[in-house]
Amino acid sequence: INAEYMGYLFKGYTRMDYNTIGQEFLKVYYGKFDTNRAELGMLYGPNSMLTFEGEPFQGTEKIIEKLTSFNKVSHKVVSVDIQPSDNGSVLCFVCGDLWIDDSANGLKYSEAFHIVPNPLAVSYTHLRAHETSLHLVCRLLLEKKK
Repeated sequence: INAEYMGYLFKGYTRMDYNTIGQEFLKVYYGKFDTNRAELGMLYGPNSMLTFEGEPFQGTEKIIEKLTSFNKVSHKVVSVDIQPSDNGSVLCFVCGDLWIDDSANGLKYSEAFHIVPNPLAVSYTHLRAHETSLHLVCRLLLEKKK
């Protein structure tokens, strides 16, 4: 997540506005993921790491290349839990259904985001899990930008 975007999210919000911050972040994240994943590049940096089914992708370019390798992705968010955390950070936990490349049946997924404001750096932790007919697949993305 770039500092300019996070500054926009956190500007003028008090600790009690954690729900608004989380909802706005999720709206942007899923909106871009489902319509134009290439625009998610603003959320990643050169040290970002995405591991997808055991294969690592580091840096904005490689992560976006992987995320855009799917023809079509759509999310149906079923539940969202948002809560404040230390130092003004926000925790978001999302559960829902995910369709990839016009699959007939949606996959169940859950994701956790830890959004941390910092004027010089922004970091967040992102965990995604979904189930297939045979496996539970988990992915963890740790981001720290300086």
